[in-house]
Amino acid sequence: MMTLYDLCSVYPVLRFQGNPQTPIKNLAYDSRQAGPGTLFIALRGQHDDGHHYLEQAAKRGAGAVVISVWPAATVLDLLQQHHCALVLVSDTRDALAYVAARYYEYPSSHLQLIGCVAWLGRHRLAGLLSELLNQLRLPTGFLDGMRQVTSDQIRYIGRNHPEAPEIQAGLAAMLQLRQKAAVLPLRYLDLSWRRQAYANFRVLLLLNARTCLAPLETQALAAAELVLYNEDDPAFTFLRARRESNCPQRLRSFGLSAQADVRGSNLHICKVNGRLGTKLAVSWGAGPAHDLFIGLPGRHAVYHALAALAVCQELNLPLETAAGLLAQISVPGRLQPVANPRGWDIFIDQAWNDEQLEGLLTDLRPYGCRLLTVLGGDGSRSRQRRVHLGKIAAALSDRCYLTVSDSRSENSSAIVADLCEGAKPETSWFAACPDRSAAIRQAIGDMQPGDLLLITGKGAETYEMTADQVRPYSDLNVIQAAFADLDNHEGNQNA
Repeated sequence: MMTLYDLCSVYPVLRFQGNPQTPIKNLAYDSRQAGPGTLFIALRGQHDDGHHYLEQAAKRGAGAVVISVWPAATVLDLLQQHHCALVLVSDTRDALAYVAARYYEYPSSHLQLIGCVAWLGRHRLAGLLSELLNQLRLPTGFLDGMRQVTSDQIRYIGRNHPEAPEIQAGLAAMLQLRQKAAVLPLRYLDLSWRRQAYANFRVLLLLNARTCLAPLETQALAAAELVLYNEDDPAFTFLRARRESNCPQRLRSFGLSAQADVRGSNLHICKVNGRLGTKLAVSWGAGPAHDLFIGLPGRHAVYHALAALAVCQELNLPLETAAGLLAQISVPGRLQPVANPRGWDIFIDQAWNDEQLEGLLTDLRPYGCRLLTVLGGDGSRSRQRRVHLGKIAAALSDRCYLTVSDSRSENSSAIVADLCEGAKPETSWFAACPDRSAAIRQAIGDMQPGDLLLITGKGAETYEMTADQVRPYSDLNVIQAAFADLDNHEGNQNA
């Protein structure tokens, strides 16, 4: 068992009080999770401050607390009464990342760790990389929000945006399951809050950004053996300048411009073996270009594929084999194509916020004669967000079916009414369908050859949450049942 000294002895501590040999059994940044032997790290968040909960952590048995502000005398007395050691540091977020890496014995040092940093599409890219590397026989896991996904199992870790302890624990678990590589999706906020700090990245991928983030890009350069960035994204001017100045860090790029190291050209929409996607020529060295078919629609899918090939090149994996696999790979619940007896183009996606939805619909518009969208709104969420989602869906789709994903504590009709409020000012056709299954059936019934149907809100989820229960539900099952009903109906008409 580690002691407080083992965890903090080489970290820059400003002040210490207590027993350095205090045994540490676990880490916590939520006082409700504290218990005997816990090291409680007080974080300052957007809405609360862990320094307000030092007394609660001590009363629950915490052996030590890490703080950035020395407590008042009354709190200090209570901590001393409970024999709770104090460690004062300048930045508790950085300290949390450090002690988490040390507590789990730096698992990233034994993995080929790939970070996917993006404003949009990081989970889809991470899932694609994980699927591709596993098919190339490199056992790979990834942290997909609340899920830890490995080559042969899925485990729920209970937090959609994991903090440093969940990240390090997840990587340690992957090592135990004999994974050789791991993929970690990251937001720019994760970089700002140091959640990934003290992890050793073999490759850090920068896919897209809202604006130039030079300080975070500097942090990325220091964290990885190789930084791969999107040559076509104007936000990465800092990295391009660093590369042109021959900085010592390793920098490579992917994209559609001639300056990219892994570059695509001559894009055109096509369908191969029933899969809608994009054909292009790809170059990854001095040799001739290679023909590539990406079995998913949209320009984002093109960038994901180019990024994946750049990673494979860095890991010395067979690029031609990887290119062939990209024709078939998809990520469950992330623009996942749904096979059906008519060969129609139907996709499910988890897109639940306005940025994700707008990016996805804009990406898909050129790929169908008509774009049909089943949009699910969530209960216990902002009304304004739902109104905005309805506006986006109606503005970018030819037909909209407005329904519910998880009603939770709200009335389904009220959720749909918010979506309709946003859709009304737009000119496209829409229908209010509080019953999600009925909305999907209606959309499939309205499809014509050449249409593209996007069903959003749940993705690969297998449950539905209402005010009083969580019940089994799957968009995939509803789609299969809808086609069975269509076949039966047409069979009866022809009888």
